[in-house]
Amino acid sequence: MHILEDYPWPGNVRELENVVQRMVVINDVPLITPQHLPHQLLRSSAASHEAILVPEEGVDFDAEMEKIQIAYLNAALRRTEGKKSAAAALLNIDPQRMKYLCRKLKL
Repeated sequence: MHILEDYPWPGNVRELENVVQRMVVINDVPLITPQHLPHQLLRSSAASHEAILVPEEGVDFDAEMEKIQIAYLNAALRRTEGKKSAAAALLNIDPQRMKYLCRKLKL
């Protein structure tokens, strides 16, 4: 909460709403902790430091990156009603890469 309160929120409530929605979509956890927050919040917050970004127990970088990929791919697919080529265009990636990622991540 301290990090959220510390951030200046230049986009006001709309920006806060978008951040909260993104955190819910990207993270499949019952409790959002500082490690789940977007990096721009952590960087701009006085409460931010390396221990928040990389806790003592460490992080599984590949797993975290995969969660982000899945969230973006799912969002693009929902917006395009499952059309992979249109979703690829939204994400500015090659349609072949889109198909590969969907197969790899079982989407």
